[in-house]
Amino acid sequence: MFKFAFIKTFVIPVLLLSGLSSTAYSQTFEPVSSGDYGNSHRNYPSSNAIDGDTRFASRWAATFDGGSANLFVDLGSVKRIDDIGVAWGAGDNRTYTFEVRARSGTSGRWTKLFKGTSSGNTSGIEQYNVDDFDARQVRVKVFSNSANTRWANVTEFEVYGTGGPSGANDSGNDSGNDSGNDSGNDSGNDSGNDSGNDNSDTTPTDTGSRFNLPGLIQAEDFTNYSDDDSRNNGGQYRSTGVDIQSTSDTGGGFNIGWVRAGEWLEYDVDVRTAGTYEAQVRVASTRDTGGFSFDVDGRRVTSDVSVRNTGNWQSWTTATVSLGNLSTGNHTLRMNMEGDAFNINWMNIVSTNSNDEQPQQPQPQPQQPTNSNFGLNPNSDPWDNFDLGRWALDTPAPRDDDGCKAERTWDYSWSESNPLDSSSRPFFFTHSDGGMRFVTRIDGETTNSSCNSGFVRSELREMIRDGNRNIEDTGVSRNNWKLGYQPGNDSNWGGVNGEMNATLAVNKVTTSGDSGQVGRVIVGQIHAIDDEPLRLYYRKRNGESKGCIYFGHEIRTRDDVWFEMIGDRDCTSGPSNGIELDELFSYSIINNEEDITVIIRRGDRDGPVIASRTIDMNQLNSGYDRSDESMYFKAGAYTQNNSGNGSDGDIVTFYRLSVSHD
Repeated sequence: MFKFAFIKTFVIPVLLLSGLSSTAYSQTFEPVSSGDYGNSHRNYPSSNAIDGDTRFASRWAATFDGGSANLFVDLGSVKRIDDIGVAWGAGDNRTYTFEVRARSGTSGRWTKLFKGTSSGNTSGIEQYNVDDFDARQVRVKVFSNSANTRWANVTEFEVYGTGGPSGANDSGNDSGNDSGNDSGNDSGNDSGNDSGNDNSDTTPTDTGSRFNLPGLIQAEDFTNYSDDDSRNNGGQYRSTGVDIQSTSDTGGGFNIGWVRAGEWLEYDVDVRTAGTYEAQVRVASTRDTGGFSFDVDGRRVTSDVSVRNTGNWQSWTTATVSLGNLSTGNHTLRMNMEGDAFNINWMNIVSTNSNDEQPQQPQPQPQQPTNSNFGLNPNSDPWDNFDLGRWALDTPAPRDDDGCKAERTWDYSWSESNPLDSSSRPFFFTHSDGGMRFVTRIDGETTNSSCNSGFVRSELREMIRDGNRNIEDTGVSRNNWKLGYQPGNDSNWGGVNGEMNATLAVNKVTTSGDSGQVGRVIVGQIHAIDDEPLRLYYRKRNGESKGCIYFGHEIRTRDDVWFEMIGDRDCTSGPSNGIELDELFSYSIINNEEDITVIIRRGDRDGPVIASRTIDMNQLNSGYDRSDESMYFKAGAYTQNNSGNGSDGDIVTFYRLSVSHD
């Protein structure tokens, strides 16, 4: 929905930087409205970006949830544009990576005009020379910032035109300097009660807590830090430069990783009883290079403590060091990293006075399955609860015209009064809670043309053509899409880049057959013509209460490479932060240019992120950067076991499913 603009009353200086546009512009086009793609803060709407006010308190703010944040303006009619201007929130101390896109109408495809990085030198307007374009709507697509917060912030967005060609274009410019040191705490409260000089950024998981001692401190709940880079390499829990990942240690939760000598973490503490104390520190490593020490109020109170090789990054041990005498009251406890390459889970600060009661170490707290109301009718068929017009369905039922091939329901069939063959109904139906349920049997038919080969599936296949039989369903066609980094004319495909979001529960996995196949099912895919750039697996072993999640990336015409997210690929021991059967979780599979990102959330789509990973297909030399490839999404239950009992199979229920493309 568009939001109407305020009339500009401020005079905004434009900063012209080397590598940015230096072309004088004769006209600033006044937008008639603005909008975004969601994920925006209710107190910082898109209209703030066109009100002429570059104060941080008058900004548009949206999260990078889903991989990017998008702000656009509508000029009211088609204008010839050649430059844009952006004032970035806190742009004088962080950089933003972004693209500029435009289109001539209010719907249809966007054309990319610019890709680059802001300078990081100013909070005023930076002007960028974009490809000349006849545009009505102009969009800035923001991917990240160097402070590694989860928010994109724009205080002002302007569009310029001269009525003719602009100067030499520098649309490949990457002028930003991403070397800034973000060692300070970014714990501002983004509650909407901002002052004029507010330059904080929302980081909802920042604690701001003061820890009572004696007591347990989770390492990830620091109140200040210094880190060698501004990226959270683990991608978990907090949007700061500290590297945080999920842990399988007792109690679950998170641990600090990717430690380098010279970094530090600080904690605000309140000592309730004066006396002598010691720190019991939970650590793990595969090397003998780690070490740490402690300061209290800026004074070194310990010698260096070595961290030895524990055999695995998640094989934990407890190292103990005396902190000496601590007086009552508030103090700052700093953990100094004296060596490289070790993980930290928690610090148990205990009194060594014999009469003091000691806190308990963390105990496992299993995650309980969750439910949510999705507005689904349990008395309706799946195609009435979900828009399946852009999907085909494969089930393990035999196809009428080929007894050795699985039944397919085509995208153009859903409008019929009874689209699903009766033989497929046991494998695809509405569950009693309204969810769209997929069921498989190992002895069912496969989608391969030869009998008794491959794996069975009850799975949706994306069909962008939306029932138009005049569009070829396979190969390079407008029924399929292309990865963002593939060459070729975009109009040959039905979309560019892609994102699939789903909320689901795995209800059953196979329990019989070869140990290498038991319990594994694919719940989402990006499929190419012959290969799969992305296969997302859930796996749970017999006897374990929780399952693992990982994904495979198939190098074109070659072998797979594997990426673990929750637990490991073999899942021989259910991880403490794993997903139980019948437990609700959500995933996002996102392609943007050469990157594929997978995000896992516990619960519904707004639940906490418990795993996130991005792969770069250029770095992997994946081979999909060619004009004769095409992609489509798949979602459902694709059983990865063909050795078990014939009646064995998988059950997966979806509560949300959506896809989008540029």
